Amino acid sequence: MTRRRSWLGSLMLVLRRCSGATRYSSLSQSGFHRDMTLCRLPDARNSKGKLPRIVRLARPAAANGGTCGDIWLSESATRLFTRCGTAFIASNTSNDLSAAGTLAHAESAALLLRHLSDSNLAGEISAVASADDLFFFPPADDRTLRRWATPGLNARDSIPFPSETVGTTVSRWQGRFVFYRSDGSERYVMLQVDPTSGAAPDFGFVTF
Repeated sequence: MTRRRSWLGSLMLVLRRCSGATRYSSLSQSGFHRDMTLCRLPDARNSKGKLPRIVRLARPAAANGGTCGDIWLSESATRLFTRCGTAFIASNTSNDLSAAGTLAHAESAALLLRHLSDSNLAGEISAVASADDLFFFPPADDRTLRRWATPGLNARDSIPFPSETVGTTVSRWQGRFVFYRSDGSERYVMLQVDPTSGAAPDFGFVTF
């Protein structure tokens, strides 16, 4: 019998075999330099130059009520997090969907999340999210990796993603997904360089 490797196992294999990794140093909003390693993924285009089709599942219309869009369930299955950073209790008791706080952020800037993951072992929540930009609304939701402490939902850090120079054009790497290593010791972020930049391959992973 052939054993199928899980998608996460396949990803870890790609990361272990990563060649041509690039180191970046990024200044976080707390004033500390954070080192990141960017591993470019092989070009996934087929012989006709097309990328694999990604299918998005439709969610019930009622799911948009009070969530700003997407929602994510915590690893412990006890909390729900919304695209606009609010948290709700998830349980089979009468307090199900009761308010459970908000992910801390600057009061003067809107917070939007593109993808969220948490780790019980790390006691931490991470999200691909907007930066504290006061001049744009709604803000882009793929500019930074933000981290919060699970207890209290207090902010730990906000780390901007690196940029890519193609010719004379500087393009941003844009966050797509974030998840934790099983022991909570590392975070992996899937990035895509601005599709209009002409860079190929245009996907990669940041590990830190």
